[in-house]
Amino acid sequence: MHRTIIIVIFFLGIVMIYWNCTNTKGHYSSEGEVLSKKYCTSCHAYPSPSLLNKQTWANHVLPAMGAFADLFKDKDGTYRKLTPEMAAQYRNPLFAHVRASIPTADWEKVVDFYLENAPDSLISPAVPITADSKQFDTSLPIKKSKAYTGLVYYDEKSKLLFQSNFKDSTLRIYDSSLQVKDSLIHCKGVVDVEPLNAVNTKGRTSFLVTHIGSFQPTVQKNGFVEQVDIQGGKIIHRKTLCDSVYRPVQSAMVDMDSDEKKDIVVCEFGYMSGQLSLFKNTGNGHYQKQTISTTAGAEKMYIEDINGDGLPDIWVLFAHDIEGVFQFINKGGGKFEQKQVLSFPPCYGSTYFELKDIDHDGQKEIIYTCGDNADYSQILKPYHGVYIFKKNAQGQFKQVYFFHVNGCYKAVSADFNQDGKPDLAVISFFADYEHQPQEGFLWLINQGGYKYKAFTDPAVTNKGRWICMDVKDMNGDHKPDIILGNMAAKPGKNRTLMLQWMNGPEILVLKSK
Repeated sequence: MHRTIIIVIFFLGIVMIYWNCTNTKGHYSSEGEVLSKKYCTSCHAYPSPSLLNKQTWANHVLPAMGAFADLFKDKDGTYRKLTPEMAAQYRNPLFAHVRASIPTADWEKVVDFYLENAPDSLISPAVPITADSKQFDTSLPIKKSKAYTGLVYYDEKSKLLFQSNFKDSTLRIYDSSLQVKDSLIHCKGVVDVEPLNAVNTKGRTSFLVTHIGSFQPTVQKNGFVEQVDIQGGKIIHRKTLCDSVYRPVQSAMVDMDSDEKKDIVVCEFGYMSGQLSLFKNTGNGHYQKQTISTTAGAEKMYIEDINGDGLPDIWVLFAHDIEGVFQFINKGGGKFEQKQVLSFPPCYGSTYFELKDIDHDGQKEIIYTCGDNADYSQILKPYHGVYIFKKNAQGQFKQVYFFHVNGCYKAVSADFNQDGKPDLAVISFFADYEHQPQEGFLWLINQGGYKYKAFTDPAVTNKGRWICMDVKDMNGDHKPDIILGNMAAKPGKNRTLMLQWMNGPEILVLKSK
């Protein structure tokens, strides 16, 4: 009898210990979730554990994020605070604004929450891609340098093609037959060219040219914006308008305050900090800088009158800090009202967006791409690709389409098959080069009802690593042509592929048949 009671008590004790352990673990995990939402939203949108696999969280993302709280992952896997001596050595005062103070015990709970709830692996959807060699004819200009293109832009009015090369610091200017007309030398990485006016009777036109300063992340503010005047394909004058700009990636000249003087709006992508800036024209060729937003990662903008009040407003895609699409409503007097339209987690890696009325209902949709994979989580992600968001009756943009493309960098709308429906040209800079290299360049034919069929040209697949693209009518046949820019950066450990790209063209032109 006593023996039976002892056995029962023993097993009850085991059950209680197990229950207590699992209950504590569940509480610990729940507390970790609360803490993660407290700390992990101070700099960016909340990232769910499901967005990355366990290994990536454990070995890359969490250690990198912990460093912003002066926590480092020791060899035994535990996190420890930096000593004052270590902090003095490793801290960069320019990053102070993105640092967070997190107690070590709290951080350990956050880490445990992510590792307990993250999947072992991510599963990407299978996407059918049809080979088609009949849609385009390919043209190659004479190669002038190693393939390190940072920009391609074709101006239909002047019939000039611009191509920047980061290797030799030039901006080359071609005519529509791909003959070099002139070159802008001593550039600092030209990433954007915008026309300022129409071609006059003497064949002269002007362009706003943006130099990023440093392609690699840096804290140096050595970018600048200049005006370049061209006549007959030749550069006749250049003038710096804005200097000491923090890694600018796009500029636009427009009268923002109705004073009949053109101001300059600049996307200063930056690094850990950045901003959307307005350089107000004060006359006599001088500009006074004003900050519209201190959010880093301003990547792409469109300027239009959003609310119909006669003042130009700004659409902006931010790809750092709080990733998403924003509107800045011009209230006059240099004041803007900010509204977030779309929000994305930091691991999405936003790369581009476009405004286009796809279904011809009079309302513009948002075409959005994500796929920048150069940060802490360099794995294939099933949510990278092309998205379309449509505005509903409540004024909110909701997703109506997604097409998976690993490492997607840009999607541009154009009617390639001349059926009246806008299709999409798509490039990827971080494609799955091992299993599906054809992702590097695709076009999606609009089937109607937000359904698309994907095509690729096998002749294009291995010719380059496409980082930039423009879609314009280059030969005047009223059909869209595609210009691709090749930046032969190393894709992981695949040196063979990198050398193949390096020996490939700087740019490739695909002319619609």
